Amino acid sequence: MRIALSALLGLAACGESPDRLELFFADELVEAPARSIHLVLVADTACATLSAFPHEQLSSAASITLERSGPYPHNPESNILEGAPRGKPIALDIVALDKNNLLVGRGCLETIIPLDAPAELRLELRVGPLCEIEPIALDLEVIMDASTALAVVDGASFEGETIPRLTQFFAPGSFPADTRFSLILHGQNAPTETVQNARDPETIQEALSGLPQGASGDAQHFAAASLGAAYLRARAVCGRQPVLLVIGAGLDRSEIGAFEEAQLRMVGTRGDSTDDLMIFGLALSADGRGELNDLILPELGELRTALTNRTLTEALTTIGMSIRNLLVR
Repeated sequence: MRIALSALLGLAACGESPDRLELFFADELVEAPARSIHLVLVADTACATLSAFPHEQLSSAASITLERSGPYPHNPESNILEGAPRGKPIALDIVALDKNNLLVGRGCLETIIPLDAPAELRLELRVGPLCEIEPIALDLEVIMDASTALAVVDGASFEGETIPRLTQFFAPGSFPADTRFSLILHGQNAPTETVQNARDPETIQEALSGLPQGASGDAQHFAAASLGAAYLRARAVCGRQPVLLVIGAGLDRSEIGAFEEAQLRMVGTRGDSTDDLMIFGLALSADGRGELNDLILPELGELRTALTNRTLTEALTTIGMSIRNLLVR
């Protein structure tokens, strides 16, 4: 999707005023990681339609008329709109990306560029889509602690039943139809997404069942939660509720700054609850409870603690019900 910046951001021809496009965030902390932008222009398609598709899949929703990339911060007077249709309805769908090309913000604007005058356009980039419809499906990202601490508590508190009970939690039919499942494991290795947007919960069951009996390594709840929240936001579309489920047992050993980054990605714009993620936590030890209690703010979701098989079953039942109840009925 990258093209030469010289073709995009060169100065307007002498004597001509380029169309002006100002991009901004409501929260400078959300804005801080943004390093580049990507613009897609379509004709005769409403933003409400485009927002139901990931930005990189907009060709599935409409015929793309113009596609451009550039740096962020964006120069409002660059000629990034050069060649855009004039005098007819268009929609601009724009994303800001971080250094790893993960989405930082997205915005959509319906407009008509004047035939005989420069356009003056202004668009807020939001960390979550602004939707006109209630969610009817779930995007569930599971953060699973596979560290040494999990192996210890599994034997000491759960009689080796931790993974079987978690596996049962993802039994077919346990979540609403059209739920998409993703899984990030951490402990044995750096946080890694091993399942992405699976339609079948059995994919999660297989991944959990395949964990080695002797888990190893240190927990990285904060780094894993940050990654999971980033993926959820990058894939967020209207009609789907993003949900983060963090399951933890050990003390966190993430790198410095991971905690702050995780909270920023989970909370989104300060003072605006419309772009919050829904977060659920399951602590499998006192250490896990201490770490997840710091990470999961009460206004974002809920944290349950299980220290025995009985309380594990109760916690999973409660969490499952809370997640299912996020959808309108």
